[in-house]
Amino acid sequence: MNGLTPWYKTTPKIQPDEFPVNYPVPDFGMEENIIETKKSIALEEKKLKHTMKTDWFKTFVPPPRNYFVPDFGVDSDIKATQKSIKGAEKYTGSKLHADFDKNTRDYPINYSVPSFGADPEIVASQ
Repeated sequence: MNGLTPWYKTTPKIQPDEFPVNYPVPDFGMEENIIETKKSIALEEKKLKHTMKTDWFKTFVPPPRNYFVPDFGVDSDIKATQKSIKGAEKYTGSKLHADFDKNTRDYPINYSVPSFGADPEIVASQ
């Protein structure tokens, strides 16, 4: 949608909703399977004379985010990938680059792509 692709010339406008929104949702109470599960748990707790302790109904508390993460260096898979890339670059005589700034591209963009219509298998399926 940034204009780099030929099929997007402008940013599409947001269309209004074509279906109902903000409608009431009826509450028919607890689902039957939940009720039966709770009954089964209560029966087993009574039979075993033990109450199952859970935190199913606790409010979710996100994990801490300020913990230390040790740096063990470059992973062996990354090293292998980097070695493969160097070998491929040497073999092909070109350098792999991932520069998404359109001002530095040395290859054509926004070229036309011919359309030959729908594939015959798609037409047959439809």
